Order: sequence, then structure tokens, then C-alpha cells
Amino acid sequence: MANNEDLQQLGEDGVEQEEQQGQQELNRRTLEVRDHSQAILCLSPTPHADRLLTASKDNQLRLWDFRQLGTLQVLKAPHFTIGHIGSMGRGKCHAEMSADARFVAAGAADGQVFVWDLQAAPGSAAAVSQLKHHKEAAVAAGWSGNCFQLVTADKAGGVAFWNCQDV
Repeated sequence: MANNEDLQQLGEDGVEQEEQQGQQELNRRTLEVRDHSQAILCLSPTPHADRLLTASKDNQLRLWDFRQLGTLQVLKAPHFTIGHIGSMGRGKCHAEMSADARFVAAGAADGQVFVWDLQAAPGSAAAVSQLKHHKEAAVAAGWSGNCFQLVTADKAGGVAFWNCQDV
């Protein structure tokens, strides 16, 4: 028959084993993917719970799929350089997908705002629109719930409101 010390030892060992199993399980589910070639400046959740939007200093945005653990789509455009604030590897920006998952918007260093239409044929003229207003780098973009309005902000504190029904 086990005494109290033996039971206490068994209990502590059981907890320790459970913690080790939990850590091993967590380690099995961890995966690192490096599809961007430079620092990621933005991680933005999308309306689809299984997807994530990233923006990087490599001037690409990527739509990720959590189930496949990989890139679904790469968004880039000629003359697009990601707009961001901060320096020395601490840059930040905000790109966002519309609630209907049709559009992605991101600001550019030259003050333009690029809007990708995910339903258009890749490479077609309709796939990317450029909105021009900001005098400084456009660093943030956000969509209204009805997906008709876009608001963007620049490095100098300016805010622009866009009607995007015809984009």
C-alpha cells in the first residue's frame, strides 16, 4: 500500500508528464513558413477565419490559408512600394480585406492606395486599382462593413475617405 509521500510523488509525476505531453503536442502543431523575402509589417485577420493577410517590405501582400499552412495568393503590382511608418526594422502598416472578401487595400510609399479585386482575373487591368490623394506615404487602410467605403491614413496624419462602389 502506498503512503502519502508516494501518492504525492505520483501526483507530481503525473502533472509533469501531462505538461510534457501538452508541450510535445504544441510543438507538433507549430510550423514556420518563410514565403516573404523581407520583414512582415502587417498581420491582418480576414473575414474568413481560416485566412490571414500579410504585408511585407518585399512589397508583396500574401493571403494565407491556415488549413493548408501556405500561401493562397500573392498580391503585387508594378510600382507598388508598401507604405509604412517606423524604421530600423520596426516598420508598421495596415492592409485590410473587405468584409465580403472581394477587395484588399494597402497604402503605398508614394501616397497612392492600391486596391486588388480578388474576383478579377490575375494580371488583368481590373485586378488592381490605384487611388491617388495622399501627399505622404499611405500607411493604413480600412473598409466599411458594407464594403462601399474605404478609409486610408497617411504618415503625416491625413485621412481620406473613398467611395469604392465603382472600383
